[in-house]
Amino acid sequence: DFSIRFTSDGKKQSKGMKCTVKCTDDGSGSETTTDLPSSSTKSTSTTPTTSTTPTTTTTPASILINGGGGCSYNPGFELFRTSYPDGNPARRWSFSVLSPAQTVANTVGWPTYSWMPDGHLSAIKDNRTGEWMIFYPNHQSYRTLGPSPLPDKSRILSPSDYIIGGKIEANVYNNGGMWLMSVHQTDPSGHMVGFAHTEDQFYDNGFPSAGGRAFKSVALACSTDFGRSWSIKGRILTLGEKPALPAWSGTGDQDVVWDWKNKRWYMGTYMSAAVSYNKNGEQSSWKKWDGANFTRDSLVEDMTKLRDQNGLILQPGANPSIHWNRYLETWMMVYHGWNGNIYITTARDLPWFETPRILVQKETFVEKNWYPTLISWRYGDRLAGRTMFLYYRYFPTGTGGVAYFKKMKIQLCRDDECPTA
Repeated sequence: DFSIRFTSDGKKQSKGMKCTVKCTDDGSGSETTTDLPSSSTKSTSTTPTTSTTPTTTTTPASILINGGGGCSYNPGFELFRTSYPDGNPARRWSFSVLSPAQTVANTVGWPTYSWMPDGHLSAIKDNRTGEWMIFYPNHQSYRTLGPSPLPDKSRILSPSDYIIGGKIEANVYNNGGMWLMSVHQTDPSGHMVGFAHTEDQFYDNGFPSAGGRAFKSVALACSTDFGRSWSIKGRILTLGEKPALPAWSGTGDQDVVWDWKNKRWYMGTYMSAAVSYNKNGEQSSWKKWDGANFTRDSLVEDMTKLRDQNGLILQPGANPSIHWNRYLETWMMVYHGWNGNIYITTARDLPWFETPRILVQKETFVEKNWYPTLISWRYGDRLAGRTMFLYYRYFPTGTGGVAYFKKMKIQLCRDDECPTA
């Protein structure tokens, strides 16, 4: 919660107004003072004309709250103020594949193309230029610009080098790499929050014995320049203590969305979940799922696997990708199963997902289809309608062999089966 006090000299409106924001939302209880231009003291309220139109509430503009231990943000920014119609959630739904899988060409010279994608793809529209910024996760992250949120429409790497990540020759939590799995804009001026997968690959004067195994964590990163550069705030979530000997451990492989229904960050990881009610995303605000509620510490304590409407644990896997689907009026999640299939499921409220269905089924025993993201050609990766594109990595001979960056077009239907042409 926050309170706002406006003061003005009354006669000299041209000098603007001063806004004092006393905020406890970032956990610091600090005060931040921001000068507001007199010509812009309110944002425009968007009123829906039909029941399918999202609603943005009126709030003072240009209020930037210091993030303290997290990232700075504007509580009046559209991310935090937009809600969507949800009065008619689909009780039955199905999908159909409209186009077979195609290979996404390396049109912009991605340096890590052979390993793309390696997690959730984030697509954000720059309202200053109309172009889309896309953030790609590998052991480093890259950023492209283009006229569309679809990766194959990107026109240029911007900047030309990686924006975060890379290996570090030291005994630190991110020595094996760090890559952005979720990026959200939090202010019109270019402030962004990023949630990064990190790996500690058991440095010991090099990495002689890890064999690629890692202790995984989630870290928080902040940007003030539309994602061109990032400052690292440190780890915000993991699982257990780092083992003495190299082993796959901890947790990462996450996706994070702003849960507009419950006014919180929601993280899907470890086939479980965690939430934070602090918009700045700082570490102490995160709580893990205990099977009934979010109560457990974000670093060491265990987290309980999610269950479907029948009480069954969701199909094991990782790397979820979550968006609000305005056609179904539900949350939608895709993720890869460790068995090589890609799964799709929905939830009216997070984290209550239905039984997952197979979206992409492997054709051989060794084949793997991993790292899926659903992207709308119109809305990006966090909002979609009836038709979307699925992007993923295809391993025809298993994870140790060659891989291909793939996409296919899918359509949703509000029925048990999509009609055939």
